[in-house]
Amino acid sequence: MVIEKDSGPAEESTDKVDPFADFLDIPMQVRAELGSCRRRCSEVVALRAGSVITLPRSAGDNVALLLNGLRIGAGEIVVIEDSMGLRITEIVGHKHGVES
Repeated sequence: MVIEKDSGPAEESTDKVDPFADFLDIPMQVRAELGSCRRRCSEVVALRAGSVITLPRSAGDNVALLLNGLRIGAGEIVVIEDSMGLRITEIVGHKHGVES
């Protein structure tokens, strides 16, 4: 027979545990969506190198920021040396001021 001695109430830890810490290293797909349009199949099969598809937005419009396919914000396309980037202007539920 084993008898366990009750040591009283467990002491509360003063360290706060982040409940999301285990999820922070999960890779997620982040995508900026310039736009989309619908075309007939005949128009799609006629596409060639050099073809231009007109999108329903103007230059300078914000583009959608998607996380795993869900819209989480918007931003403006910026050029960074030889690459493109996205300056975040909005996160769903929050408006961020953009400093120049």
